[in-house]
Amino acid sequence: MTNGRKRPGPGAGRDRTKYGPTPSRRPKAGTGVRLGLLGFVLMTVVGLALVVGGGAAFKGVLGDFRLASGLTGGSGQMHFGTCLADHVGGRGTSYECFGSVQPLSAVPEASGGLALMRDVGENMSGRYEQVGCTPTGTCVPGGTHAALGDAMGLTFAVVVMGGGLALLVSSFAARRSSLGAAYERRFRRVCQWSFGALGLVFVGLLVPFWAS
Repeated sequence: MTNGRKRPGPGAGRDRTKYGPTPSRRPKAGTGVRLGLLGFVLMTVVGLALVVGGGAAFKGVLGDFRLASGLTGGSGQMHFGTCLADHVGGRGTSYECFGSVQPLSAVPEASGGLALMRDVGENMSGRYEQVGCTPTGTCVPGGTHAALGDAMGLTFAVVVMGGGLALLVSSFAARRSSLGAAYERRFRRVCQWSFGALGLVFVGLLVPFWAS
């Protein structure tokens, strides 16, 4: 007996919320999101800027690191004689400082043994500091403390370049939804491990930098 009620036929008038989950209309995770032209251009420009800027910073800091650590040039102690204000601005005053370096073999091609250090943050006149110099007498702060600081600068420059590269890859992948779906998880995992490793390197350099 059905008490006058008819049983619904297969698939007829079924309440999907009662008999099963209602299919979601949202895209599944990992299917990729197609990026508009404006977003693609902005991400590409920012990514290129980070890669170029990080690369330029890496190149500059690498030269200082090699001098400070003694990998290139000569090492010695500089007696700062005269410091001239080179730039005065919102970030403070920087100086160009001249002086003599001992031993003279650290700056064999310097005229009269006179050495120069640029972008000094304070007036160093009369002070003695450990330096690393090119043969012609252009010097940077030397020693373990300076080398560790430069190594942290190199790590940060790599992070900036990596972030720019990640933006570039993401922007091109997002323009091709199929490419984004194929490489989204793998690329995300590579970025996580890479930036995590760089973070550990930075912390590992920071501890002896503070201690030195």
